[in-house]
Amino acid sequence: MTRIREHRKRLGMTLAEVGFKAEVDEAFLSKTERGWKKVPEDAQERISAVLGVPEEQLFDENGYAKN
Repeated sequence: MTRIREHRKRLGMTLAEVGFKAEVDEAFLSKTERGWKKVPEDAQERISAVLGVPEEQLFDENGYAKN
């Protein structure tokens, strides 16, 4: 499980809720949580802000979700 999913679940949020607040597509966020998609820097910032976690805790140096 990626750290994004861990934090999302801890907050009791759905993919749709995080996606809406971070202005990213729900399907993209789902693939991101699985580590299948590289996330652009601007989306990393928005996702991190919604989850209240620093980017470096959620994403590796290549833009993929950390496990």
